[in-house]
Amino acid sequence: MIEFLVSLSRDKVLVPGANSWLDDVARARWTAGIAAYYFDGPWCPGVALKATPGFADKLGVGPILTPEAGAEVATYHVPQPGDYWLSSTSKNAALANKLLSEHFTTEEYSRRVADTMSQPPRDISVVDQSQAHPAYKKLIGWFKESVFLAPEPIAGNKDLQQVQIATKPVTPTLGDIVQGALTGDVTDVRAALTKLSSDSAAMRDAAIAAAKAKGAQVSLDDYAFPNWKPRTDYTKPMYAER
Repeated sequence: MIEFLVSLSRDKVLVPGANSWLDDVARARWTAGIAAYYFDGPWCPGVALKATPGFADKLGVGPILTPEAGAEVATYHVPQPGDYWLSSTSKNAALANKLLSEHFTTEEYSRRVADTMSQPPRDISVVDQSQAHPAYKKLIGWFKESVFLAPEPIAGNKDLQQVQIATKPVTPTLGDIVQGALTGDVTDVRAALTKLSSDSAAMRDAAIAAAKAKGAQVSLDDYAFPNWKPRTDYTKPMYAER
């Protein structure tokens, strides 16, 4: 993908300066007509049409690009963590729990989320019933076919919280490498990615060691999921089966 982006820049297909624009600037210029295609997430219609309602007639969506025409697309995402949390010191825990469990899990709430065209709602089956733009509905339809639940290590071992706490950022990040490739500062992308992978693994090892020193029961095995198969959801019972 990085090589593809670099080729677009080399072929002068990218709008000059686009690789340094913030999202709101890039999106505004896209809706103004200076570019035909804009790489963004599912929230794009909700943001773009709120600022430029007249763009609705021109808005479309394209699938994830693949090296070969017709290739199957599969993407993976861990279960969405909570957006709202019930504090252990809450004086109205019962009422708060009722609100969280009975309101935020309803079809109506998911439909209202879809109306805003932000991140896909918890229940994506209601998107077709929403007032979302057809492009948003089309994209979520693709998600139904190509997005699968990935395993979340911390769901299998809560002690991994201590590993997360001990983990420090590794730089340059993937975003830094992409930016550097586009500007020419990173000339060997594969070497940069290999180093990032190696440095990330070393940081994880160090964080595991730090967590174990504080009594956490963790190991590299907590990150292994041999019963995970491509193009399938990793469900709750599978954590106990691995």
